Amino acid sequence: MEAVDLAREVMAALFARAEPLVVRHLRNYPLPEFDPERFASPLGRVASERYLRLLREHEPSFRPKAVHGRRVIPPIVVLGTSRSAESLRMHALFGPRIAWTLLENQRGNAHADYCLDVTAVGSDTASALLEYWWEGKEPSDHGIQEAYDTLFHEALHRLCDLANPFGPQYGPKGGAKEHYWMEEYEPFASHVERILVEHLAGGRERGALRRRLVAAV
Repeated sequence: MEAVDLAREVMAALFARAEPLVVRHLRNYPLPEFDPERFASPLGRVASERYLRLLREHEPSFRPKAVHGRRVIPPIVVLGTSRSAESLRMHALFGPRIAWTLLENQRGNAHADYCLDVTAVGSDTASALLEYWWEGKEPSDHGIQEAYDTLFHEALHRLCDLANPFGPQYGPKGGAKEHYWMEEYEPFASHVERILVEHLAGGRERGALRRRLVAAV
């Protein structure tokens, strides 16, 4: 439980640092109808931004909704699982029994998975976090910055669900656009990387889990 609480604290701290940047970037979130391959090109991004500006000039409902503070933190965080958030939500978290045969794995290259208020943090990401929070390893080693990047993006997934005027965007096309908007859309992606580096340089959570549990004994 302490590790889950710390994961949620990290999400909140990173989002607080990035909130002004994220709020501006929400204006660039594409329409559901926009093709993901076109959105991933420079000309496509320009066309998407221009179209969104025109829509918002005439219809305020196309503007992103305001979402502040800890509302962006997923209410349920499962740390160290290979299962998808969707299958955990449907077959494990809200019923009297776990339907083990119906649980599905995350995509092969996924570090975590999010679905409707549930974040499932993969085992490799959880291991890297524990090496930093318990062992006090250097943040430049062992995939720790990548793990923090994953936590930050899980908060962004929930933000998109709450702030997107078109509602949550799931499925292959919606997921592709959302990941591009988060991870590759410049200059947003580079700004996020700097925020992560600066946060880790502060060393706030390095060895924090060990200190908390020792103090609680």
